[in-house]
Amino acid sequence: KSIDIKSIDEILLVGGQSRMPLVKRKIMEYLSKEPHKGVHPDEAVGIGAALLADSILRNENVLLIDVLPMSVGISLDGKKYLKVIPRNSQLPTERSITLLNPVDFIEEMKLGIYQGESPFIEANEIVGELHISNIPRVPKGNARINIKFSVDPESIFKIQAIDLKSGENLPVNFINYTNRKDLIKVIVNRNDTDNTTKISSTITNEREQPLKTR
Repeated sequence: KSIDIKSIDEILLVGGQSRMPLVKRKIMEYLSKEPHKGVHPDEAVGIGAALLADSILRNENVLLIDVLPMSVGISLDGKKYLKVIPRNSQLPTERSITLLNPVDFIEEMKLGIYQGESPFIEANEIVGELHISNIPRVPKGNARINIKFSVDPESIFKIQAIDLKSGENLPVNFINYTNRKDLIKVIVNRNDTDNTTKISSTITNEREQPLKTR
């Protein structure tokens, strides 16, 4: 569910990164409204955690839901970004997409894996590259490959590729492109028995309430 910008009364910035002048400037440019300065961004986090702890101690009905805080998607042409698992998806979750071979007789397909919300590749963060091999050598558009993305409650990504014509699993390999620990920590564990790649992230799984505007 979309929100009209004119219906926003106040903008509250929470968290240490919201102190950055660039963040405030971009928000003002996009929303044409200055963020509220009466809330301390660090204290707000602490107060929220204290209120939650108090509710738990009082045995109040507080439901914590594991969600994916950033969308995960792919790029085929290096320009456009296609979201596969959207932001705030409740975990565990599973999504799949079906792709056709883009050129004649290719045996391998490469997909960039990104996380972010912008439709443009350059505005998102690249996580790595997925290689799918043993694709049937057929003319363009005749190979139909189903790629299944599943995420468990521990934020373990499992990616599986299936040739829809034969029903067989195709070998996949994931190449990690980032070593930034503050962005995402990726650990690849290849399982030769089921041809899947698991990506374990230490920060993409956060306990937070899904947005009420969805």
